[in-house]
Amino acid sequence: MAYAGFEDVPPLAKKLYDEREEFRKNLTFLDQIAQSYNKVVSKANGPEQDLLSVKMTKLDKIIDDGVNKIKWEDPGKLYIYGNTQKHN
Repeated sequence: MAYAGFEDVPPLAKKLYDEREEFRKNLTFLDQIAQSYNKVVSKANGPEQDLLSVKMTKLDKIIDDGVNKIKWEDPGKLYIYGNTQKHN
């Protein structure tokens, strides 16, 4: 198969090209998570922050795992996406 008209594309480049849609979806989903999180953090007033503190602590832990432990190559990487959505 030719990639952009080139016949001898390195295998790693082919692999990255073939995974571009999954990568795009992951980036879009992460952006949605960040927007939702930032909206809650920036718009909650004092009493609302108190009510949300337990959930936000749990969500912070999940986000920390996503930032510091989960890699794109991990088979369970979608775990963080489902967990963040449960806490929105």
